[in-house]
Amino acid sequence: MPTENKQAGTFVVLSVKHTHRRHKAITLWRPDDKGYCWKLASAGIYEKACVLEHLGYYNSGCSNVAVPFDLVERLSREVEYDTKEFGLCLPNDGSTWKQLLASVIRPNDYEPKPEYPGSRYSENSMWMKRRRCEQVNQIIRIIADHGRRFFFSQAVNRYASMEVDALGKVWFIDDYSGKRIFTHETVWGGRWRGFTHGGTLKDLVKEFRDYICTGKQLHPGYLGPERFDDSNIWGYDKAGMQVVRDAAGPLPVFRQPTSKAA
Repeated sequence: MPTENKQAGTFVVLSVKHTHRRHKAITLWRPDDKGYCWKLASAGIYEKACVLEHLGYYNSGCSNVAVPFDLVERLSREVEYDTKEFGLCLPNDGSTWKQLLASVIRPNDYEPKPEYPGSRYSENSMWMKRRRCEQVNQIIRIIADHGRRFFFSQAVNRYASMEVDALGKVWFIDDYSGKRIFTHETVWGGRWRGFTHGGTLKDLVKEFRDYICTGKQLHPGYLGPERFDDSNIWGYDKAGMQVVRDAAGPLPVFRQPTSKAA
């Protein structure tokens, strides 16, 4: 159950649904799931285990999101939350929401769309980029668990991964070197220092980056491009390659075949 103990690893639940554009402060849940408030002093403090056990309730995305208490405390300031009523609150503005949504306990399928002055949304919002990045990391894990195990280093027992930074830029974390590699073009050439794979996988990572940033789906042929002799340029065995295609192909990262009308 929720607790008043304000320790590390505790969360505050924000009500996206009950925060309106005209509000000067973000609406918070009170303790024990009982009502709403604006002042941080009146907010409920929820244990991480409780929130994770009931994610659909505390962190649905479309109605509520759970964010770390220490971040809420850091972003709070004196706000006139009602006429001539002041208190320590989360200001209802774009900058505050951006930081809060970048730190939700767990992204989900439903993008939060809070209302604040000047708010607008697109398919390239930070939330959608983070969601698409999670899908890409699923595929990296699938590739790494079969065949020649690309994107997994047995030497250091580490998987590669991709992440989105606070500015919406995409980075690749190399499985062997552990280096965090900026994937976008740069004026200094973008040399990808620390990338330990070949050009074929580098091109795949670039395609993953573009999907994360724009939602443009990949052709399924990127999963182990085939040679004329029915082998694939990754050098995966036939069975392993088929497992990768069957597991990764249906994910939203890839374009799906269209069924022909009868």
